[in-house]
Amino acid sequence: MNINIAEVQITGVGPYSQNKYFNIEKAKSEDWDTFENRVWKNRLHVNKETGKIFIPPISWKKSLMEAAKRLAVKLPSNNPSGKSTFGKIFGSGIMVSDQMELIHRDDCPSEVYLVEQGGRGSRVPKRFPMIYSWKGKLNFYVLDEMIGRDIFEEHIKYCGMFIGIGRFRVGNGGENGRFAAKLLSWNSVSAKEIM
Repeated sequence: MNINIAEVQITGVGPYSQNKYFNIEKAKSEDWDTFENRVWKNRLHVNKETGKIFIPPISWKKSLMEAAKRLAVKLPSNNPSGKSTFGKIFGSGIMVSDQMELIHRDDCPSEVYLVEQGGRGSRVPKRFPMIYSWKGKLNFYVLDEMIGRDIFEEHIKYCGMFIGIGRFRVGNGGENGRFAAKLLSWNSVSAKEIM
């Protein structure tokens, strides 16, 4: 079995932000601002060895799956899967295992936003990481042969413009995470080489 590897240059065209879950209690003596200033970097995904912020691989896959659902490109009528669009094909037919590293956590700026707390209707100021300039190369492993080069390229470009990635991304009505995607290469390799 052969697998296609799509090498993609990702260039952010909007800020990127993260909101990883963490569970740290606010000290009774702390006011909200002091607490947020102390803990906000816990919202980052950080490579423990390099200290660099990374974009989790599953984020790319989920965004591509959403792009495939929204685009709803029809599969050829003679496809063996019995499915009508690429939506589910992208769910099972794409793998991303690389972490795209960005900047060092110590160099990450932040912004404060008023956000709803726990569904109670009250809003509190929370500090979120904001990376204003970001780019990198990423390999997408295309496991399903029904996803050809042109289909993949159409979906990754749509994903960048209309879905985005990260917290408050454009696909959820936000302003963050928009990116341009340029397909650099499309190479076929034996599955044995990478598995």
